[in-house]
Amino acid sequence: MFIVEKSSDGTNFVAAGELAGYYNNNETNRYTFVDPMATGDKTWYRVVMITPAGKKKYSSVIQLRNTIPDFAITNVINPFSGNLKFDIMTASNSSIIIDLIDISGKTIMTSKQQVYTGINSMNLTNTQSLASGIYTLRIANKDMFITKRVVKRN
Repeated sequence: MFIVEKSSDGTNFVAAGELAGYYNNNETNRYTFVDPMATGDKTWYRVVMITPAGKKKYSSVIQLRNTIPDFAITNVINPFSGNLKFDIMTASNSSIIIDLIDISGKTIMTSKQQVYTGINSMNLTNTQSLASGIYTLRIANKDMFITKRVVKRN
C-alpha cells in the first residue's frame, strides 16, 4: 500500500490519499494520484510505502506549484557526490549561466545552458574529483540570480 502525503510548509505532512500496491514480479508498476484538495501556490508531496509486515519507507520530497515563477531552483539533490542535479523553473525560454563556487569564493565550474518555459532538469557533471565540502551554486538568468549552498560528499 502507498500513502500520498502532502504539506503546505515542506515539514509537516498529512495524508492526502491512498493507493493500493501491486506486485507483478519484476515488472514496472505505474501509479497516478490526483490531489482532490490541492491548495496554495506551493505544495510538497511524498509517498509512504507500507510493506505487508507494516514497515514504512518514505520517498524523496517533491514540491509542486500552481504557478510558474519568473525564475526559481527546485529539487536540488543535496548533498551530492557524482553529479549535481537540480531543476530550474522559468517563465520563458532563456540562456542561463551556472557557476559552482568553492568556500574561498573561487569559481571552479561554469556552464552555459539553454532553458525553456517550465521545469528544466539540470545536471552539472564532472564533479567527482571535487573535494568534499560546502559549495555555492549560483545561477544567472538575465538580471536575476539564485544562490544555493550545496554539500559535496565523496
